[in-house]
This record gives sequence, structure tokens and C-alpha cells, in this order.
Amino acid sequence: MKTTSLTLIALLGAILPACDKQRASDAATTTETASIAAARADEELLRSEIAGGLEGQFNTISLPIGDVEIMSGLSSQMEKSSFERKRFKEDYLDFLQSMQKIGLATVAERSQSDLAGISRMGARTFTVLPTELSKQHRDEALSSDDSLVVGFASCEVLNIVRSSPYQSPGLPKSEEYRLILGTYRHSFMSWFLAINPQQDKTAEFKFRAVLKFNPFTKRYSYQFADWGLPKEDGWQTNNVQ
Repeated sequence: MKTTSLTLIALLGAILPACDKQRASDAATTTETASIAAARADEELLRSEIAGGLEGQFNTISLPIGDVEIMSGLSSQMEKSSFERKRFKEDYLDFLQSMQKIGLATVAERSQSDLAGISRMGARTFTVLPTELSKQHRDEALSSDDSLVVGFASCEVLNIVRSSPYQSPGLPKSEEYRLILGTYRHSFMSWFLAINPQQDKTAEFKFRAVLKFNPFTKRYSYQFADWGLPKEDGWQTNNVQ
């Protein structure tokens, strides 16, 4: 009888900790699920994250600093522009000249001999420098020694109409992503309106944004998006596949 009692106590000693571990595991799972659900439901944080992402992706101007190479017609047809290499298709010169026209940059062509032009397949070199106006509105977080970025509009998410899990071949399956659709208001900054008075001050657009979930911070971070006109079926960009 004594042996039986000791055996029973031993068995209980082995079983009870296991039960406690199971309860702790269940509690942890419940807590994690609740925190993830809370992150998905925290619309205020989602709106703020998406608004900041839309501003950075679609409402900034990036200017290369220093010498840039503009390809000739043939090379321009065969190669892609490269901001890192500062080598661009010929229509990029139109963009640079438009930035000079509104006072954000100075653009000057560097002279070269005819022989050099032939050896470079007609490529031309231009020196691009920021003006005091662009320096004044420089985004320090996005700019670098080789490029200057200025934000020209702010965004406010108006509505979130859909939020669903998202995966694509280009994203790791081990991470959690969400596709969020909604509408937002785009408002030009006062300094930009001063140099572009013909622009409407505000406009409303639709977006589809991909966000990535961080299980450690329980927060979603903006990855990329598309924008479009609310009354049209398609999108103006094609980043979301």
C-alpha cells in the first residue's frame, strides 16, 4: 500500500508540471493571437503607417547630385535608367530641366570633344546641383550624399475598405503580409504650391498597399503600394502583383 501511494505521488509529480506547461503554452498562444488580432484591428496605426509610406513612395522628388550621364537615343532604347549609377534615359533630361525651371536644381552640360561623344555612343554629361530652395526642404531621412529628396505633399488615409492576407512569388512565405485597400487625400505643401500655383491644392485617390507584420513588435510596416483614381477600375502604377 505504501509503495502504491509513493508511485501515485510520483506519477502526479510528473503529470502536474506537464499540465502546467500545457496551460502556459495555451495562454501564450492566446496572448499572441490576441496581440496579432489587435495589431490587425488597430486602424489608426495602419492609417498612419500607410500615409507615411504613400508620402515617401509617391510624393517625393529625388534629385541626383553631381555628374549624371544622359544616354543617346540608341543606348536609351537598349538600357534601363540607373539612379545608383547616375545613368539615365534621354527623357530624364526633360525631368531635370523641369526641376531647374521650378527652382529646385541647376543643370549644366559639361563640354566634350566630338571624338569623346562618338566613343561614348552619344552620351552627354550634366552636372546637377541642388538650389537653396531644395536644400531648405530636404528630407534628411531619405537623402544621402549622392541624392537629395524633397517631399512635396502630405497624405491622409480616409477609408480602409479591405484588409486581407497577401502572398506573391516575390515575397518570402515565412513572413506575414497583408494587402490593404482604401482611399486617401493628397495635399500639396504650401512651398510647392508657391512654385506651382496652377496645381489643385488637394485631391483624393485610391491605394492598394502591402504591409509586413513584425511578430516581435506586433506592428505592420509599409512595403510598397499602387495608387489610382477612385472612379476607374485600373491603377496608375503596378507594384502590387
